[in-house]
This record gives sequence, C-alpha cells and structure tokens, in this order.
Amino acid sequence: MKQTNISKLRSQAARALKSQQAWGHSRADTKRSDGTSAGIHSVRTWNENVTALAKIADEMGVRRLKEIDIKNSIEYLILRVKADLSDKTLSRDRVALERFLGRKLPCYQDLQKMGKDPKQIDKWMKLAFKFMAAKSGNPNTPLGKRSNKNEVPSKAGVGNKKNSPSRPGDSPRRLKDISRAYTDNQVREIANSFEKERERLAILLMRDSGLRVHEMFTLRRVGEGKPVTNQRDWIKERHLLRENGVKYLVTGKGGLTREVVISKPLAERLEKLRFQKPQKVRDRKVIYRQRYNLLGGNALSSRFTLASKNELGFSLGAHGFRHSYAQARMTVLLSNGVKVRLAKQIVSQEMGHMRVSITNTYLR
Repeated sequence: MKQTNISKLRSQAARALKSQQAWGHSRADTKRSDGTSAGIHSVRTWNENVTALAKIADEMGVRRLKEIDIKNSIEYLILRVKADLSDKTLSRDRVALERFLGRKLPCYQDLQKMGKDPKQIDKWMKLAFKFMAAKSGNPNTPLGKRSNKNEVPSKAGVGNKKNSPSRPGDSPRRLKDISRAYTDNQVREIANSFEKERERLAILLMRDSGLRVHEMFTLRRVGEGKPVTNQRDWIKERHLLRENGVKYLVTGKGGLTREVVISKPLAERLEKLRFQKPQKVRDRKVIYRQRYNLLGGNALSSRFTLASKNELGFSLGAHGFRHSYAQARMTVLLSNGVKVRLAKQIVSQEMGHMRVSITNTYLR
C-alpha cells in the first residue's frame, strides 16, 4: 500500500516539475533576467528532484502535493537538520521543495536557529515575503519569473546581503577533507584490468582530459555537432602547455559545450574506434549520438567501480579521475610559473564547471 502511495506521489511530482524540464538547452539559453537558471537541464537532476519530492510528501504524510506549503516544508527541513543528515541530502531535499513551491527556503544555518526557537519560523517567513514583494511586487511570484535584479529597491533590511533570509554558503558544515584523486599507477592498473580497448581507453581518457562518464557519448571532432558555447568568457590561456595534444569537443552538464585536449597517442587510439556513422545510445533516459565506440555513462561508472575494488581494494568512483586531472594540471601550471588564480581559472574552464570555487573542491 505504501509503495502505491509513493508511486502516486511520484506521478504528481513528475507533473508538477514537468514545466521545468530544459533538456538539450544550455543554462545560458534559459537564464532568467537576473542571470539565474530557470530550468532543470539534466535528466538525472530532474529525476532526483521528482524522487525526493515524492519521498518528502510521503514522509510528511500527505496524499497530495498541494498540501505542501512553505511552513510545513520548513518544519520538515528542521527535522532533517536535527537528524544530522549530510549536506548533500539536506540540499537535495531543500532544492526539491524550492522547485515545487517556487520559493527560496531557509539555509542550514537558519534552520538550526528555527530548531532551537520555533518563533524564528514566522519571523523568517515575514522577512522572506517582504523580500520577494520588494523584488517582484508580488509575494506569490514563482522563482521562474523573477524580475530584473536592477529593479530591486535598495531598502535597508530588505534584499541586502546582511539581512536576506537565506544565503548559500552560510552553512558552517564542511565536506570531509578527503581526496578522491587516483595516482597514475592506480589509473594504469585499473585500465589494464579491462580486456576491451573501448573500456581501457575510456578510463585513460577520463584521466587525460578530465572527462565525465557521460561525456564519452558526446566526444567528437572540432566542427561536428554543437560548437563551443559562446555565452562564456573563455580565457585564452585555456589548454596552456597542452599545445601538442589534439582538440575535441564534448557537451557536458547543463548543455555546456567545451574544447578538451587529448594527448596524441590516445587520440590516435581513439580514431581507430570511430564509428562510420554516429550511433544512437540511451543512458539514464537520455539519447546521445555517439561517434566513438567507447564505454560510457552508467555502464562505465559501474564497471569502473567493480574493477577498482578488484584491483585496488577500494573505489573512489569514476569521478575521481576529474580530481586526478585537476591536481595534475595545477601541478604542471604552477611549476611553470603560472599564478595560482589563473591556474585555477584554466582548470575550471578545461573541466567545464567554470567556477574557481568548485576547482578548490577538486584540489583537496
């Protein structure tokens, strides 16, 4: 019976969030007037939001999503904070509720205060509604219809950083200081454990170019498919000291298309695996046109984890190769006199996340 209720709630969640699907569009193409993204660009993220929303509704004991409002959402999140869950889990639940309600909800620090003093809930809600009314003229305006930030009145206590009811990054909790990078010897050990070239090469390419597992499906020659996303301020120093490699294109998270450099020996091996015609492949409900016969996506992630455990006795996940790439690139750049700030900018653009703050995470 419970499973039936979950299924019904998931169907409701899927309908509620359907309008926010933005498959195949870059974040730059779907920005609001205030520069923030108005849609969900990844099928995986959309599914996570739908599943999280259905689970939240079930745990709240509601039969219809319309019974969820701002107040009971905050009360639910306070209980989640008290349960001492991970930052990732709390963030997932909060984002799912924000997507559904079309409202910003309290950050971790605010939720902690509310857990100690319930009066803070009403206080926060009053301030939040004032804040939204000042921005849009209508407290019921959803997140997808924010007004231009230049139109926000500069009233003291409303909309300024100091008094805004919820700010990202306020949480005092930090991710565990654990490196997910693999050594080059470990990379070779794992790659050599695979029998097929399409599997071995996929492993080596992730380390060589900092690719994500699903980017194996979008890897292509320069000039094929979508060009490099032009709504980004690409720096000319990108791929510095990698001029001897071969440039390719990949389309990654959020529909961002970027150039990646592959070392010549690996590029030569890659071209031997080229399909005569692009092949349609399906991974995590997304259809790709793959030009090279490489293992990728969920299959690559699963096979890698198994191989890593067999060869090394542990697995840090295939995403660990992006950590390896970032750390190796920083070492090369810094040892050749590149300033720290510029080196991080280079790495952030080469990896396709575009933010130096995220690069810091990969350098732990």
